[in-house]
Amino acid sequence: MRRKTLLVVALLILGIFALAQDSASTGTLSPAAQELLKMARAGVGESVLLTYVRTSPTPFALSADDVLTLKAAGLPQSVIAEALSRNTNSESPASPAREGISQDQLFRIRFGYIFYQGEAYPYRNGLNPALQAVLRTDPVAQVDIHSFAKLQSASNVFSWGGLGLMLGGAVYGVATTDQGWSNADLNGGIVFGAIGAGLISAIIGGIVNHAAFINLYDGLDQYNRDLLAENSRR
Repeated sequence: MRRKTLLVVALLILGIFALAQDSASTGTLSPAAQELLKMARAGVGESVLLTYVRTSPTPFALSADDVLTLKAAGLPQSVIAEALSRNTNSESPASPAREGISQDQLFRIRFGYIFYQGEAYPYRNGLNPALQAVLRTDPVAQVDIHSFAKLQSASNVFSWGGLGLMLGGAVYGVATTDQGWSNADLNGGIVFGAIGAGLISAIIGGIVNHAAFINLYDGLDQYNRDLLAENSRR
């Protein structure tokens, strides 16, 4: 029983390490390059990736290490070359006031709410269907929003599962306190193993939840930038 508990704890620790490694490998990329990487990982085709690179309003600012990161992630050579050719692109989206875009047409996040078209929508327990319908009009932003939904679901599983393990371990400990010294070591191992595994699971849930909201912020920002860029071309 103790070996099984240690195995579960080891697997959860490996999960945390893998998440940290993935975050570290992409953390130095510019926002535009991170969007490109997310699209590639989501299975977006080469032609769509090239279109995104050519129409991106922000530079990719790729360093040599960034190129190696994108290449290791499996991005086509043509896409990386196109992104490198736009490294010096300094074009930025025009401001809302100059281009006639009102603040109500853009997404804003304040105090746990998303503000859009004069309405406030909570997002802690999922994205409002009305907002999802708007964001589906932007295929690049939709990739981030889809990732947000998946990661938030995974976070709930880890967080509630961890809480259940910790509570279960505590209840088991109370229920077995009168079984004598012969079972004390075994029961103690089960209790601390369950509580430890639950704590690690809850920590993973918090990490995944943080990643989910990064995707949400990126998706809303991408929609805003694409809307401004489209308006500036009119």
